Amino acid sequence: MSSKMMGFDEFPQIARTETARAIYLIDVDTCEIVYMNKSAKDMLQLAYEDDSYCGKKCYTVLQGLNSKCRFCRNNLLTTERMFVEEIYQPSVQRYLQVKSILFNYMGRRLRFEILYNFKEEELEQQKKYLDQKLEQIRWVDNLTGLYNREKYSSLLKDIEIKKIRHIGIVDMDINGLRKYQCNQGLSFG
Repeated sequence: MSSKMMGFDEFPQIARTETARAIYLIDVDTCEIVYMNKSAKDMLQLAYEDDSYCGKKCYTVLQGLNSKCRFCRNNLLTTERMFVEEIYQPSVQRYLQVKSILFNYMGRRLRFEILYNFKEEELEQQKKYLDQKLEQIRWVDNLTGLYNREKYSSLLKDIEIKKIRHIGIVDMDINGLRKYQCNQGLSFG
């Protein structure tokens, strides 16, 4: 985009020149779709061949909802920098990256959005990362960073199932540990 103020009618022309990019415009105050290029319709697998989506609510067309999306970030948009987020798109049943910026035109606040499709390997990395985080949340205590009671119960069940006969257990009560001073090492005498 050039630094001069662009007219609203120029947006579709800019979007048409960005054939590889999926682009749409949404009125921030009314949540109505103002424009969507063919790449966006194709990426989102929307059946609109004409401009009949114009004036329809973005949450209805893009998310299949009857009311505003609970994850809507319109209040975070600025005219200075792109806002980047990942949004689940039900029409394609996957997450897409969305880059948005606020554009003011004749008293209308428009959300200019560019959609990006994640590559399959990026999706696999995301899934692996989320699985690891869920595993950590499930098994690790937030305060200590050590395994929680549920993890230890699981380990004990494994020991019982595998009929392990020799194990070592350390039991410590560290309440009141602060009253001991450390000089060259710990002394509890």
